Amino acid sequence: MTTLFSEMIYIFAQIIYYYRLYIQHKHSKKAKLSINPKVFWKLTILAALIMTVYAYLIGSIAMIISNTITIIYAITQHKYDDIK
Repeated sequence: MTTLFSEMIYIFAQIIYYYRLYIQHKHSKKAKLSINPKVFWKLTILAALIMTVYAYLIGSIAMIISNTITIIYAITQHKYDDIK
């Protein structure tokens, strides 16, 4: 069962997911090619962590697993971008 608190967490995570796409679009448009700035990966990690908390609160194992995979992927990509 969801509560108002858990729904607010969900909405906050979705706002961060949207904002990371806005940032990516803004940077890509400026560079005139598709790029993912470092802040994109940081926001991805933050939103996925918040979404994992939401998944825990509602008891969704599938969401916990999928967000954990997203976090691992984003950390890997963020580190890969540092190597370039």
